[in-house]
Amino acid sequence: MAEPASAPPKTEISKRKSKVAATSAEIKIDWTRFQTENLTIQNFSSGKGDVRSTYPIFLQTIYTRLLDWEPRVQPLVQGAGESANADCRLSFSSSDLKTEVAEVSQFQKDKPECVFKEGASEALGLKKLLQALSVHFDVSDAKRFRKVIFKLKTENDQPILVRGLLGLHDDKVARPLVIMRLGVHGNVDEFLAERYIGKAAYEDFDYNILVLENLTSHGYLVKDNPITFAGVEEGLHTFQILQMLKQKNSILGALITDVHLFGISLGAHGVFVTTMMDEANQNYLKSVTAYCPMINLHETMNYHSKTSFSEAGVDLWNRMRLRALPDRVEELQHTEWYKTAFDFTPRFMPAILDYLDRTQKRPAIRIQQDVNWPKGFLKHLETSESFFELNNFWPFFENNKTPLLIVTTPNDPLVPVDLNADLILQKKQNGRFEKTEVLELDRGVHCALPVEYQWSFIVDLLKAQWR
Repeated sequence: MAEPASAPPKTEISKRKSKVAATSAEIKIDWTRFQTENLTIQNFSSGKGDVRSTYPIFLQTIYTRLLDWEPRVQPLVQGAGESANADCRLSFSSSDLKTEVAEVSQFQKDKPECVFKEGASEALGLKKLLQALSVHFDVSDAKRFRKVIFKLKTENDQPILVRGLLGLHDDKVARPLVIMRLGVHGNVDEFLAERYIGKAAYEDFDYNILVLENLTSHGYLVKDNPITFAGVEEGLHTFQILQMLKQKNSILGALITDVHLFGISLGAHGVFVTTMMDEANQNYLKSVTAYCPMINLHETMNYHSKTSFSEAGVDLWNRMRLRALPDRVEELQHTEWYKTAFDFTPRFMPAILDYLDRTQKRPAIRIQQDVNWPKGFLKHLETSESFFELNNFWPFFENNKTPLLIVTTPNDPLVPVDLNADLILQKKQNGRFEKTEVLELDRGVHCALPVEYQWSFIVDLLKAQWR
């Protein structure tokens, strides 16, 4: 096995891109070596082969083919080049996360020209949305990226099939691995809103990546998997997948040095469960990062159930994206969701949540007997009386080993910060957060950072955890 990769992030994005293109033909990975009884390596990359997506194909084509754009480091002074940029990079005086967060906050104030994209604050909302979904990162090359399926056990022996996208540079050099948990509807055949994080990890850090679908993705729901979502179920899935990757004699595990866990939005809810389970056991995770995370599920879902034009739009979008559910649950065929277009009252998601609250009182995944459980957590899983009670795991949450960074943006209509991360800052949230820090960014909407922030800042910010 070659020495672990430890090269620092590159500053010249154009050089990085040409390097990747130049070596693509040379990549020869024997993907079949990684296949196991519980891990299937498919022959296709994202958007190829067995495609499971409800995203309008014409919109995907617009994002990835017509409007895709390459983030680049912006020179401070016209014609000054790299020398000027060198003084405009975020660096850290120590590896202490609390100190790093303080330094990022100060850097935003002292050098806004090094942080924010020129003219971004004046851009229209639609333009920002299109930019956020169109960052260039080609994951269609099957030489580098393969769709994978993890098989997890349930109490009734019907396996749970979790789809992922595995991105490798080669099969010889051990590198850090970033496990990414996607947000609501997050699907490896789409991979849009979170694509910029995968790009930074794979291209700027030269890390390998494993992208895992959200339990609300069409790819998950059409696999006849248990109908559920949120932190407990998804977090336990990630924990078991982490154990698979790191088990002895794992060929894929031999390519992994450090493991960094990243989650965004609804996908970040489960990373807290994975973190506390990992800390109670082998402590494989070197860092955990949560961008605009869902913290309190019940309160946030109630917020989205109110009558308003925007929430009606969200509910109708969810109806389109979750169209596999009415086919599997008869009562969801009678929600009269179409009336929402006229009176702006959400119906579809409230009906789903009511169904789950009555039927999903326990995790669907098999409860492991050969692992350590945080105090009180196992009993909670075994005695919960509702879906929302099950997913209120915070009384048992402890983070006292692994650095956990939460990043928020001031404008977040999807995961309101006052119902979520702000409660940790105010010390009003249940749980123990000894190794947790919250970074409040000055601009942005729901952590769509490439729209507002320079690429160099985005990459340097990730260095707080990924080094």
